[in-house]
Amino acid sequence: MIPPGGVLASGTVGLLLGFALPALGTAAAAGLVLYFVCALGAHARVHDRQIAGTVMFLALIVVALAADLAYRNHW
Repeated sequence: MIPPGGVLASGTVGLLLGFALPALGTAAAAGLVLYFVCALGAHARVHDRQIAGTVMFLALIVVALAADLAYRNHW
């Protein structure tokens, strides 16, 4: 099993490589959205009220994915 930090680091590297390979950046952003949605679900499942960081990073990556899709005319 891959540790969550490894998944997060891979997504970050994918975003950086997305400057050279746009499809990879889009896939990495979508993967990070899924990662943070699952993290938010895990926090909610254990009734953790300190979710501000997770919500902030989720919002940031959703905006990045939306900007990428809008810029590349995928809509």
